Amino acid sequence: MTSEPEQAAQLSGTWYCYTVSARKEATLWKVARYDIKVDKANGGMSFGCNFRDNRGKPVKNEYQAMIRGERLVIVGKSASGLPEPCVLQVFHHGGGMKGRSEYGVTYHRTWSNQDSISPSILSREPLFGFRSDASASEEISQNLDELWREGYFEQDRLFLPRIIVEGRGFKG
Repeated sequence: MTSEPEQAAQLSGTWYCYTVSARKEATLWKVARYDIKVDKANGGMSFGCNFRDNRGKPVKNEYQAMIRGERLVIVGKSASGLPEPCVLQVFHHGGGMKGRSEYGVTYHRTWSNQDSISPSILSREPLFGFRSDASASEEISQNLDELWREGYFEQDRLFLPRIIVEGRGFKG
């Protein structure tokens, strides 16, 4: 997976990726630190990420990323070779990175073993002081919910039209 080297270069360095997961009956935000390395010759991007699984055990995923147009696409898999489904993240304007944060979605398996399409935020700085691999408090989670809604729909994007969203806001 390669990108235009000039576009990829802007993503080099440390990022914080916030994603919603589910455990038992609760939904919660979790954060992962991405230290993105860019191959200056071909624009390839790769990185590893350590986090804790639903039992609190350390796990490592390996990621590759690419930019196509303005889309940033990140694909991850277990570094241990476990037969888990891959993680797929899409940030709509991540290739243009007009700000310090970008908003997108993650296709993944949650901590409660359910396949999910979840909101995600990619940020250069920790948001609301949340930077550890623990789950966010309810207050921080509400702040991240609102930040994602504002950021995602700022570009007048539709999210699962006819199913969840009418116009710019969520149904119900």
